[in-house]
Amino acid sequence: MELVAKAEELERATRDAWIRKGERTARWIIIGCGLLYGGITRVVFGMEVLSKWLGGAASATFLFLVPVAMGALVAFLGMTLGQPKRTGYWGAGAPLLCLLIGMLVSLVTGFEAAFCLLVAAPILIVMTLIGGLVTAAIVKRTGGGRLQVTAVVLMPYAVAPLEQMIALPEDLLTVHNQVEIHASPREVWSQIASVPEISRDELRWSWVHPIGFPRPRAAVLDGEGVGAVRIATFERNVSFFERVTDWQPEKTIAFGIEADPQFVPANAFDQHVIVGGRFYDVLDGRYVIEASGEGKVILHLSSRHRLNTHLGRYASWWSEQVMDEIQGNILEVIRKRTEERAGK
Repeated sequence: MELVAKAEELERATRDAWIRKGERTARWIIIGCGLLYGGITRVVFGMEVLSKWLGGAASATFLFLVPVAMGALVAFLGMTLGQPKRTGYWGAGAPLLCLLIGMLVSLVTGFEAAFCLLVAAPILIVMTLIGGLVTAAIVKRTGGGRLQVTAVVLMPYAVAPLEQMIALPEDLLTVHNQVEIHASPREVWSQIASVPEISRDELRWSWVHPIGFPRPRAAVLDGEGVGAVRIATFERNVSFFERVTDWQPEKTIAFGIEADPQFVPANAFDQHVIVGGRFYDVLDGRYVIEASGEGKVILHLSSRHRLNTHLGRYASWWSEQVMDEIQGNILEVIRKRTEERAGK
């Protein structure tokens, strides 16, 4: 009898192990279905031939509705295919895991840039949770939801063409930075009209460079006065033409910025933040030297930017953070160089 009991116990343990293994396999298959949906939709939205109708992966439709659909799909499959009906896991845990795996794969394969994923992450996470939790609650309460989930999965393809009928608003942003420098206006002017080669050691660490923005290298002025051309170069063979529009020695220099595609390699920036592209452009910049007591000046640097997106203030905030960091870093290089030369 004891032998029979042990045999039955072993059989139950084996059966339970196979059931658990089957459940784990099913969970990954369900998450894989969510990844497949997200991947296919990203490829379709990224097709140039369809960009006129779908708007691309930077559209509000993609950022808000696709994660809702992915979360809903994972939650529905998990709650209806014989898995334990755990609303918390299928409504939040599994959809988020699916999203994070998709983002990691996109980053590792180079399909998406780190900056775009950073900007999109808060929206994607919130919308994925909404899709998953609402769907899990519906399935738990009604035992159905197939029709609703089908509609949600197809919704991005239906809504995207409607979004493209709405003209992209044009927002003009101004970003201003300043730094106090212990030097004369003449000494500061010599460091901003043309900027000699900047080594990496001169630049402070900045969060914008690891996520894809090239470091500044130099700015060379080919003459003096209004109409002169200043060529600003960055890493990855990026160059911008800056035509001088205001020239007041030891006071002000301003320039319009032209982004020539021939001097901005396609792989230098993410496709959604190409300077001079559909969504973003840097229009002009201005340095102002303000006297501030004996032996000190305040150097101001401001720039204007064009932003075309349906994401409104959210996109503007990110643009301001990036330019504030870049301009602040440049001013710090100028301050150090000027004060070292002045012996301060």
